[in-house]
Amino acid sequence: MTLRNDDKQAAKIDFWRLERLPVSSRTLADPSVPPTLERGLLWATAAEGALGSATRLICKRFRDGLQGLRQRAPRAYWAGLEGAFLEFLSAAPIDGEAALNSWCEAVKSAARLAYEQETDNLQRRSAREMAARVAGRGVLEAGLSKVTLTTGMEEA
Repeated sequence: MTLRNDDKQAAKIDFWRLERLPVSSRTLADPSVPPTLERGLLWATAAEGALGSATRLICKRFRDGLQGLRQRAPRAYWAGLEGAFLEFLSAAPIDGEAALNSWCEAVKSAARLAYEQETDNLQRRSAREMAARVAGRGVLEAGLSKVTLTTGMEEA
């Protein structure tokens, strides 16, 4: 929720959002499901970290109005995972390992897509910015390569 307070007026609500996830208590009662969900969420968080590292690299090189990139990319990433997460939730009680395999690929794809969408305009501006985009993609891929099916993150 965001509030706006104009001069001499009471605060007004600009935006309100409420979300609920369809996870039944029966699903969570299955002892194999919570660890599966936890591992999957760790991967998603790790991928967001890789995306953040990639966008931070670009923003360090260009301080001229690209700061919004660091806020937009994670929002696009999490929004892109919504459908895959609902599938993950429904598949986890049936076959946890298969659900994790699909989720891991969805996480990586969503991070790549968010990066490509949010940095697309850089390839049209200058060779320097295009080079930064390519370097950022390398950082992203290095981070995503650490998201694994065994522990959530590879040993460094």
